[in-house]
Amino acid sequence: MIGLVMAGGRGTRMLRLGEKLALGKRPMVLRVIDAVAGSGLCERIITTTSKNSPQARAIIKNDSRADVIETGGAGYVEDLTGVLRGLDGDVLIVPGDLALLDGEVLRNALAARTDNDAWTVIMSTVKFAESFGARPDYSVDVGGTLCAYTGVSIVNAAHVCNAEPVGEDKKIMDDRRIVLNVNTPADYKLSLESLTEP
Repeated sequence: MIGLVMAGGRGTRMLRLGEKLALGKRPMVLRVIDAVAGSGLCERIITTTSKNSPQARAIIKNDSRADVIETGGAGYVEDLTGVLRGLDGDVLIVPGDLALLDGEVLRNALAARTDNDAWTVIMSTVKFAESFGARPDYSVDVGGTLCAYTGVSIVNAAHVCNAEPVGEDKKIMDDRRIVLNVNTPADYKLSLESLTEP
């Protein structure tokens, strides 16, 4: 399996904080790479950057665990699709701003996968996210429950390469480690308050 860490965004919702970099004493994207590497799931780790994330690129290039792919920076979906078309086999997709992520929760996400031909997307209930102060900005109805995307998903890249229609298999995981996506200064503050290590 390939671990794909998406770190090419501008971080515009972070306002004056700009790119989402350090959290505690360690850059956030390196915390995510730590989690992917520590999961024991991936033979290879790829991190995407773009012209929108020069500081993230500078941080990642010194980490020998991850290959860096420069995307066009057109947007998350476009960049992700472009990278997947160049890969083969199962890919674990992880946003570079899940500051509390660890290997255990990624193993739990993979264990939730039940259909290898579908695009497994990990979601959380909006109620759970709001219970600790997170504010998902997009939600969908999953079996009568409002849920938000975490950004973590698993797909076989061959489906994307062949432009095959891929069904979406939504799995709900209410776990702060996979739910707290740092998109705003308020999310950043929540992550700092939840951090249990330097």
